[in-house]
Amino acid sequence: MSQIGLTIDDILKIVQISFYITAASVTVLTYRSAKNGLLNTVNTEYQKKVIAKLEEISNYLSSEFDSTSPHYWAKSNSIRDSVDHINEVFLKNKDYILELGEYPFGVLYPEKLLRLSNFVTKVKTDPFVPKGVREIITAFLENRIQRTGSIYFSELESYSESIVAGENLLRTDGEDPKFDEFHNSIVEKLNDEGCGISKVESDINNIRLYIQMYLESFNPIKNVKLEALQALQFPEDDSINQTPARFLKGLLGRSTFASTTVDIKQQVQQLQEELDLLRSYSQQLETENQELQEATGNSVEPDYLSIRDRVLAKLKVGRQSAGGKAIEAFIKELRL
Repeated sequence: MSQIGLTIDDILKIVQISFYITAASVTVLTYRSAKNGLLNTVNTEYQKKVIAKLEEISNYLSSEFDSTSPHYWAKSNSIRDSVDHINEVFLKNKDYILELGEYPFGVLYPEKLLRLSNFVTKVKTDPFVPKGVREIITAFLENRIQRTGSIYFSELESYSESIVAGENLLRTDGEDPKFDEFHNSIVEKLNDEGCGISKVESDINNIRLYIQMYLESFNPIKNVKLEALQALQFPEDDSINQTPARFLKGLLGRSTFASTTVDIKQQVQQLQEELDLLRSYSQQLETENQELQEATGNSVEPDYLSIRDRVLAKLKVGRQSAGGKAIEAFIKELRL
């Protein structure tokens, strides 16, 4: 079979075909991604609810350190309240307790821990809390509740046993050094367990920063960077929730929009590589054409079908694809 030459005009037409195929592919991919993302009404409404929910959670967590909030840590004293409750119950049932030889009424569950427990339950089942954020908040609060509660109950049970054994009741009027000593002992143990006020505030600030990173993933202009997420300070040695490394990997894989953005970039990059391949192939054809012109001249019509097959093979698409049909139509036009 004799080889067919190509003119420069033919080469340019092939490049044009490849350009139109690439442009059409990028357009279709962009539309499909937008259709599943920002242009999808349902998805957009869901994202609005997610943003509102994350704002609510962030504000709730920070309320403990907001002096204007009713949840401000300095406005309550769980240790004092629990000691007052034990004293009241003991005095009311003193004869029964002393006869029994033990304090059978248990310890008052701190109001703060009860509030946090209820909050964790809501976060666990709320459909508008993203999975990654839910895991971080749940791990943080459950560990805090467990460790704080363990210290509270242990110390308060020891106190109730001591008064049954004959020790004096602690006074919470601010004039009893022994109560201050008891109170400071619990605070010190909380600090040792990473549940002190300063450590809790630091961890909550880190969680809020994590939430901020997630919210920024909804910004189509600004991509979420893993390096920014890694800036969060959750040391595995002393953080109260022993946050594993998986929490620092960020939400790129958990955010629909973020993952879609990455997919589009990968697809466009692949198309760019195919276009570069076509350009390289066109240059090769031009070189072959020049060699053939020297040997046979320019009187023979190019073998468009062979060229079509080679282009489609390079693109890895079939004749019935959009690109294949476009090339077929273009060849028909050239033969008119």
